[in-house]
Amino acid sequence: MRFDVWAEPHLLEQGDAYSQIQSLATKLVTDQGKQDARREHVRLVHGQVQKDHRTVQEVHGSYNEMIRLELARMQALGLVTPAPPDNTLLQRGFTFVQFRFTLAKPCLSKDDEALHICDNPLRKDKVFKVPLLAATAWKGLLRWTAVKLLVEASDKWSDEEFVRRRLQLARLFGNEKEVELDEAAQLMPYLDDQRPAAATLYRHELKRLTSTGFVAGRLQFYPTFFDRMDVEVINPHDRQTKAGTHPIYFESVPIGARGTFSLLYAPLDWAGGRPGAWKSELTADMSLLGSALSTLFLRYGFSAKRSSGFGVARNEIDGQMWAYGGTTPLTQLAKLREVMKRAVAY
Repeated sequence: MRFDVWAEPHLLEQGDAYSQIQSLATKLVTDQGKQDARREHVRLVHGQVQKDHRTVQEVHGSYNEMIRLELARMQALGLVTPAPPDNTLLQRGFTFVQFRFTLAKPCLSKDDEALHICDNPLRKDKVFKVPLLAATAWKGLLRWTAVKLLVEASDKWSDEEFVRRRLQLARLFGNEKEVELDEAAQLMPYLDDQRPAAATLYRHELKRLTSTGFVAGRLQFYPTFFDRMDVEVINPHDRQTKAGTHPIYFESVPIGARGTFSLLYAPLDWAGGRPGAWKSELTADMSLLGSALSTLFLRYGFSAKRSSGFGVARNEIDGQMWAYGGTTPLTQLAKLREVMKRAVAY
């Protein structure tokens, strides 16, 4: 039977680090067991410090060693990052962006584990148990950032210009129907409220773009796998006694962890269009994508609790941009807009 392992305490230390962490949830039934299990969870993930009379040595947790081994297996299978395209095969306008970034602040996410020793387990790949940020999460975060940039600058634009830029978002990310901007509002009514006089014009222009009202979007996103995991503890304090009340444990991707972001811009809707008509759209789209990526990674962050500063990255990156005109190196997030716009000016 698959659950017999929970009945034998001496078997809880068997298996890989992920299995051992799973088994710790069986100790939640008592307060002492919970405390012991959480200390063991920290040891398995964070590691421990070994001291003797001469040296202090930090021993990394076995879970991070498991991540290293699993990433090597995934890399051998071609699952960690998508392979860059051959420039000679790229059609005009098709663009691939890929860069490796480093976290400046911890990144949090929420997994759907039914029972876990940690209050907030980190989201992991279902098979390899490596921390990840899903492709759908990247799409939602980048769309949210692009909408923020649109609204912040909308005061200086006419209704026609606001509609043009709103259509650009639909062109990149897909239609707005049933898309939630945040927990409180959906995207379409939110943008209608920002410029009520332009709402009718936007719908008129959208019908010219697509008769069905559905736009798939030109952007294809890929998941990001991180190379490390850690445990964060938040301990709320009582306002009267100033003492800690109930520590909250979070699994996190720590400062200094690295991941790879990949994005494909595929304007399939250009097929059969007028020759040369795509150039202005391509330049505008790369300009917006560069601005949105810089703002997301450096200002807003891509983590849960990002309003508290979680999930921002360092400015330095290591990547490239593949386009019809050639390959362009990407070295700084702050300069993405200028570099991406210039790379497609052919």
